[in-house]
Amino acid sequence: MDYNALLFIPLGVGLAGLGLIGLLYWLVMREETGTERMREIASFIEQGADAFLKREFKTISYFIVIIAILLLAGLWPNWQIAFGFVYGAVCSLIGTFIGMKAAVRANVRTANLARRSASKAFVLAFRGGAVMGLIIPSLNLVGISTMCLLVGLNPHNIEVVDLLVGFGFGASLSALFAQLGGGIYTKSADVGADLVGKVEAGIPEDDPRNPAVIADLVGDNVGDCAGRGADLFESNADNLICMMIVGVAFVLAMQALGHPMKPEVAFLFVAFPLLGRSFDVLATTLGVLAARPLKSPVKALNISIITTSAVLAVCFYFLARMVGYVELFFCALLGMLSAIVLALAVQYYTGIGKKPVVETAKAAQMGAAINIITGLSYGLESTAIPLMGVAAVLAASYFIMLPVGGSVAGLYGIAATALGITSMTGIIQSADTFGPIVDNADGIAEMSGIKDEVGEALDELDAVGNITKAITKGYAMGCAIITSAIMLFAYVCEAAKHTHKGVLKSLSDLAHYLVAVDPTFIAAAVLGRWLRRSGGSSGRYQAS
Repeated sequence: MDYNALLFIPLGVGLAGLGLIGLLYWLVMREETGTERMREIASFIEQGADAFLKREFKTISYFIVIIAILLLAGLWPNWQIAFGFVYGAVCSLIGTFIGMKAAVRANVRTANLARRSASKAFVLAFRGGAVMGLIIPSLNLVGISTMCLLVGLNPHNIEVVDLLVGFGFGASLSALFAQLGGGIYTKSADVGADLVGKVEAGIPEDDPRNPAVIADLVGDNVGDCAGRGADLFESNADNLICMMIVGVAFVLAMQALGHPMKPEVAFLFVAFPLLGRSFDVLATTLGVLAARPLKSPVKALNISIITTSAVLAVCFYFLARMVGYVELFFCALLGMLSAIVLALAVQYYTGIGKKPVVETAKAAQMGAAINIITGLSYGLESTAIPLMGVAAVLAASYFIMLPVGGSVAGLYGIAATALGITSMTGIIQSADTFGPIVDNADGIAEMSGIKDEVGEALDELDAVGNITKAITKGYAMGCAIITSAIMLFAYVCEAAKHTHKGVLKSLSDLAHYLVAVDPTFIAAAVLGRWLRRSGGSSGRYQAS
């Protein structure tokens, strides 16, 4: 087996993913756009979204140039980090632009298709969202694989993975602007449109007489679509790079413990995250295709998520067997299960007809104060399952890999868990982008005067879209906790390599640098946050 050619596998899969994106885009664009009025309103939304991205990209470009020059001057002759920074930022911006472009063009087609079939409109909107869902792992694979080839990563030169950090830094910068800029714009437009329309003018939501409605619909795209996409692109990139760094530390630690690996085997541990992420493209594609026109959109969504998880589980099993440690499969499986648990928990707390939603609606009959207290108490309560789940998988994955090679092996197990949960990004982001598409479609139907034709079909899809957006928020927070832990481990491993401590062998060595690097400490801290929120939830609910 030619191990030097392994990097071409994720590169090829990433390029194939870009081809699949073109196919999905064609499937969306072949649908009819409806009446002239529908096309006019859709063009207003697209123009607004384009104007926002143009302004945002222009602002980001200034920072990219300045920071790249500083990195180049400060780290010379390691120009690869500065190049990776620019490359990562550009990949993030390209993915954001393409994903949002597909979303703003799918909305009017979804509205028109809903005139004939609500279930078919769901499938179309989901495929439109899958463009953003697929472009995140695809560009991650293409970007990081090409960077690996550029820095000369091979079985005899694995420590050059340090030079990949610039790519993650660039993706993080783009995510910062996209999240803050898009999020602030979204909520400002949403609140402004509601205050002017519902409170002051007394007109219904998405009424064409309210000019702020267009800004509200634009905000759904730049915030929930572009902003969340950039955020998850950054989380995925950082997770991949940090896991590769921890992989190098694991290889060196095994060598220090008297268990040296052959260069080819060591290279597998470093390339493991890239190979694992390649499955994301395949699994997401099959998950999107599994979304059939069913009567219940939530059921169709769950089938897609379960299909994606099943495909990933099978692929991770064979990859772990190839590496030689089936324990990595169980760690990755824990990550995927935590993503499913997060999704189910959010569905319960935000689903139509579920107790939290019904009780909060009933509380509204007693006034705004009781309504706010009840909603907030359920919101705080909803953090219990996700936080306990994240804490459990952090500790469990650490102890699963602990017998393999000590504490650093345990850290690599947590990295595999992070790979497992982030491998669900494609399907989760597809569901998230589905939200603004159906929200926009509902607004277009209202403003173009076809609301009677679509009936409650788009209202139901819009409600499901709110659930998917909530799922992605919870999923993103879960990914952020685990990825932050991996980034901390990678930082400490790098710090140890450049000091007299040399290669890390155990957590007692890590403690010389930072007590918080102990996974059990991190898990306890997460549980501590839950206890605080649980107490606040109970107290507020009793007060209401």
